Amino acid sequence: MASEKKISDDATLNTGEEESKVKANTKTKAKTKTKAKTKAKTKTKAKTKTKNRTARSYTSRATVDFITRIRDLTVDVDDVTLTDNNIYQAMKTQYPTNRVVFANALSWLVAAFKYLIGEYDIRDAILYHFTRKNHHSIYIGDELQGPVQKGKTFRSLRQFARHIHRYKRPIYFTLVDSAEANTPSHYVGHAYVPNAPAVDGNGVEKVIYIMDPAQGANGKYPMTGNNAEEEYKKHVLPAVGDQELFLEKAAENDVFWELVPKASANQKRWYDDDGVRAQQGDTFCQSWSLMLIICFIEGITPQIRKYSNLMKGQIILNFNKLIYNNILKSNSEFMDMLALNYSNLKFAAFNGEDVEPPAPTAEEYIRLHVEIMYLLKNATPALFVKSQEWSRRV
Repeated sequence: MASEKKISDDATLNTGEEESKVKANTKTKAKTKTKAKTKAKTKTKAKTKTKNRTARSYTSRATVDFITRIRDLTVDVDDVTLTDNNIYQAMKTQYPTNRVVFANALSWLVAAFKYLIGEYDIRDAILYHFTRKNHHSIYIGDELQGPVQKGKTFRSLRQFARHIHRYKRPIYFTLVDSAEANTPSHYVGHAYVPNAPAVDGNGVEKVIYIMDPAQGANGKYPMTGNNAEEEYKKHVLPAVGDQELFLEKAAENDVFWELVPKASANQKRWYDDDGVRAQQGDTFCQSWSLMLIICFIEGITPQIRKYSNLMKGQIILNFNKLIYNNILKSNSEFMDMLALNYSNLKFAAFNGEDVEPPAPTAEEYIRLHVEIMYLLKNATPALFVKSQEWSRRV
């Protein structure tokens, strides 16, 4: 592994001076809606437009991709204040790092981070902090979650598709599967570039770049190389939410699409095709898709497929710690969102998901904040992997 470097809260990864101030969304999970899958079309009748091209750098500033830089960092979490020290010391007894209770608590916290990173407000704040770019929108199936740039709110994905060609600047957004029973959602990052260099070198073209963290060597969708787009169009587009319909509508205004990067991650879904057995791999599409958008903005393609689960655990942990240090900690609403999600998951583990969890009191929120800090500060990649269900079932 590459040599480690120490960073502070004002990490060198931060390309902005301060994160955007957005109103927190206090719901614990993104609302989903079940929709029928779009019928697959044959190649001869496909209406989406794709061209073989090489991904270009539009705002490249770094020499090493964002994910690799996170991998090679040692990220510390701030010590607690003296007023919270008694609570912190109690955590050492309640959650010793050499016991399974720590791994269990860490699993709830990791899941709480996943929920938050899947929320529009948090996602926008993270992208803006690291790139000074806004996250345009999230569509879950055909439904909008959160606002879009300059107050232009397209409530449906198909309406957004019909208007996307009018944007004069690049925009970054996420499409999400409509979750069904026993089937988790899947987050796919997108970037619309209105002035991508034309394949023939004559002028520019409008292109939607797709960053699917499950596409690539050893992934859920293991298609790479020159035929990757055709295979993706045939096997994946009809199954990923309303993405196929979105690209078809965009193509009516001469908007092409392309997979970037050609090989991304070995990220797999949590369940197999029957929705029963856990698969080995990770379920952090919320984080990977957002990091891939950041990599795209910087113009450097990562090679996540080379990473072991332990290495990926280090990256996800560091990403969560950076989000905590630079975005959540200074925003009381965001911190309460994280604490509430963590508290609800913890409650469900002991009482079942059918029992309504009680709302934390002000005093309990203080304890939850310290508990979260303790778990993050003492978490290691090995403990992260141990905390994941698939590490014990596969």
